[in-house]
Amino acid sequence: MDFDDRLGQAWGRHGNDAEGVARDLSALIPYVESDAHVAALAQIGTHVWGEHLGRWNEGLDFLARLRLHAALLRGGDSERALERLRRSLSLSAGREELGEDLPQADALRVLLTSASALVSRDPARAQAYFKRALEAAPGLAKEDPAHKTLATTANNIAYALETQDGRNEAETELMLLAARAARTHWEIAGGWLEVERAEYRLAKSYLKAGLAQKSREHAQACLRIVAVQRADALEVFYAHEALALAELSLGNRDPAQRSLATARASFAALGEEDRNWVRPDLDLLVAVFAKNGIHP
Repeated sequence: MDFDDRLGQAWGRHGNDAEGVARDLSALIPYVESDAHVAALAQIGTHVWGEHLGRWNEGLDFLARLRLHAALLRGGDSERALERLRRSLSLSAGREELGEDLPQADALRVLLTSASALVSRDPARAQAYFKRALEAAPGLAKEDPAHKTLATTANNIAYALETQDGRNEAETELMLLAARAARTHWEIAGGWLEVERAEYRLAKSYLKAGLAQKSREHAQACLRIVAVQRADALEVFYAHEALALAELSLGNRDPAQRSLATARASFAALGEEDRNWVRPDLDLLVAVFAKNGIHP
């Protein structure tokens, strides 16, 4: 196997075995053959030691080793990326604050990486860094790839907080702030699919916040995009899943059941791989209906 194969396996494992992947990353260093390989290895190292394990110093040590690699081109994009990742780990660790020396787009990326890593560990700092990143965003050119980074990170933060039990008021505020930011910046950096999915995220985040009417509005916006674009069954399923939950929360049983029926029909139209992936969400949707006394 070459470097790309080994890196792909590490990304595939990291969600279920972050500890094992962190332990094995050093074994990938001998397979590094290019400047791009150095940056790719730095990215997964920062993600695993930062976001998954919260062991900032070990991540910093790993980046220090990569910085000395002979394949790294001095003064190039990969070295710049390494410096952003180093600063994000150091910021998360509380070892240094973000100075004024970084270009705006680089500073935004540092703040976002740290905010994402701190969501479940220090929500107050995560919110502060995320807000600072949003404050920097209006100065970005529309074509700046930092918009995509912001949209992706915002979506991930909103999702992480949606699935977290026992959110406090500040965490709920951050969840909604992130979901709204994802929608705003996918409008700039993405196409209709990303915007539609951002509307879905907003619907689910507002529902978790107990704001069912707002959830319904965004589920309907999601569904409108799906209809205009004649999207496939996967997008139809999730649009109606979100709408069914919002209607049910509002006590609108008949519309909720109609959306459930459409979601089920869309599920039946999926290919086998997608059905295996979507089935837990359909089962959960049916269980929520049953909990509310509806046994379709």
